[in-house]
Amino acid sequence: MEEQLEFIKNFISSDKSKYHAFPITPDHETRGGESATSANKRLEYIAKMSRTLQEEGYATWIYLSEYSYHIAQQHNFYPIQKFWVANYGANDSNTPPEKRANKLDGYPANIEVWQYTSNGEINAERGINYYGRIDRNLMPKSVYEKYTD
Repeated sequence: MEEQLEFIKNFISSDKSKYHAFPITPDHETRGGESATSANKRLEYIAKMSRTLQEEGYATWIYLSEYSYHIAQQHNFYPIQKFWVANYGANDSNTPPEKRANKLDGYPANIEVWQYTSNGEINAERGINYYGRIDRNLMPKSVYEKYTD
């Protein structure tokens, strides 16, 4: 994990513009069979990475599962952090985003992006030649405008 922190420090020292349209997002992936102690250590480490970036003036999100989000909140690892949370439910990409948007209303304000499926597709008619599965996400318009204005 120290390698990742060194990578972050090197990134900071080489990034001259410090402009990124959206927050930099450390990714916390859970591992099957992982002990709670190990998962908590990783959560603490990712919090440290995020704080390092924030101290240098970068906006950050932390990407994690809804389960890990609740653990992080219980331990107060990220008191002022914003999140990108994966919660697939049925993992059904057939429901249009506008019918899913109301789900964000019940989420805490520090969750700014919701990844609702890993079974999405790209419409090839739009000129994108990719035929595998993709993640699909929702972000409230107010969050989008906050980062793009």
